[in-house]
Amino acid sequence: MIEYLDGKASADLLRLQTTLSGMAERVLAFCRTHDIPIVFIGGTALGAVRDGAFIPWDDDIDLALMREDYRCFAAAFREHGIEGLVLQDWDSDPAYHHAFGRLRLEGTRIDEPDFEGTGMHEGIFIDLFIYDELPRSEAIRSLQRFLLGLANLVIMPPAVDAKLAARGQSRGLARRIGLALRRAGFAPLAIRMREKVSRWGEGSGSGVIDSFPMLGVSKWRKTTLAKTDLLPPRPARLGTLEGHVPANAERFFELHYNADWREPPPEDARRPGHVTTVDFGD
Repeated sequence: MIEYLDGKASADLLRLQTTLSGMAERVLAFCRTHDIPIVFIGGTALGAVRDGAFIPWDDDIDLALMREDYRCFAAAFREHGIEGLVLQDWDSDPAYHHAFGRLRLEGTRIDEPDFEGTGMHEGIFIDLFIYDELPRSEAIRSLQRFLLGLANLVIMPPAVDAKLAARGQSRGLARRIGLALRRAGFAPLAIRMREKVSRWGEGSGSGVIDSFPMLGVSKWRKTTLAKTDLLPPRPARLGTLEGHVPANAERFFELHYNADWREPPPEDARRPGHVTTVDFGD
């Protein structure tokens, strides 16, 4: 089991972290070879800056790229690949519902209810979050986020409803309509719309960026950064890994984890957030 109890990580959690580090090492080397900027983000960046290592209870690795760099990464991956890894996104797997990419480890499987029964790869994963430049106009940004929210009502499968925790009659009704459209086969169309709308600010020169799915479209005020907050990234270590964190990682942490990000959370909040069981393929 993937657990962190009484200040100790379970054997499976430690093994998962070691496996993730091995995956990330290959990804970072691949990006260096192909001159693709990629940075630690989220809790991975927090561990690198605060501790120089994995947060002891963390169970995943988060990496981030600008949209144009993700395109380069995906093209290089299709041509050259990374041994043992599979790229999972809306191009490689039309049924894939997340707005970010994932690299999966062949021969492994985790418990992931919203992928169960879909036939999609359910292996150990690294998340690849994509940052898009935003339009200059505030009105267009508002419309952009409204349309992204509508698209997600159709795209997200029923298994994620507990995670979405929809509240209110209007939100619940919208979700029921979205699920009806999903059953009618409109999810691929909604995915294409989401990807197009996400890129509305491309080339705008606004200098403002966001990764829409990182915390969810509804929490956009906690995710918007200046492009110079992300790039050029600064060197950092995550255990044995040599990588980079956002140029202004402190700004990112303040937005995502509040002003007290330097302090670990209360003990009852120190637990893995994504995985409970892993089949390592032994």
